[in-house]
Amino acid sequence: MIDSLRAAARGIDENDSRIGSVVNLLSEVSERTGVSCLFIHHSRKPVEGAFDLRATVRGSGAIFDACGAVYGIFAGTKAGDARRVVQLKSPSDAGAPMLEPFELELADVGSGQSPNAGARVSFRKLEQVDADIESRDKFDRDVRKLLTEVRRSPGITLAKLVPVLGIRKARVHELIKCLVDEGNLSQIEGKNHAHEYRVIT
Repeated sequence: MIDSLRAAARGIDENDSRIGSVVNLLSEVSERTGVSCLFIHHSRKPVEGAFDLRATVRGSGAIFDACGAVYGIFAGTKAGDARRVVQLKSPSDAGAPMLEPFELELADVGSGQSPNAGARVSFRKLEQVDADIESRDKFDRDVRKLLTEVRRSPGITLAKLVPVLGIRKARVHELIKCLVDEGNLSQIEGKNHAHEYRVIT
């Protein structure tokens, strides 16, 4: 693996079409030795309305043209978001279709006194990602509904919340526990030992 193409091609500007000859040289080495050559190269900033995949790769279009395969790794919009991997080009002699996009989730792994001694990389299909997003969105919607009802009826109990929200009891209990733990709801013992809830402002 070469990190990066720009550093390996000293003396040749990445916008110069001659940089394609460096990639061609690596391809020749790969064919002769049977060893795949991978190199890292930066992408351009997204351009609205641009549909040419070659424009994703920074510098001369000769870089994209000379590569056998090109994969784009795109960061999320927030810190900690998974990296999305998209195959932008496949070898012309490849018998298989291009890979479906997927995500790589990075997390620090601690050891001893060091909280980030290593890293864990997790592979996730986009179907899994979409399911996780849908689950989080549903949780957020249920939380908003619950908080609205508690604001409307301070001191409401779990038994009265369940039919009003139309959510099963175990789910409401889970939401309440989360909100109490986060300091968004207060919980006191009311009549008949039933817990009453109020929004903390």
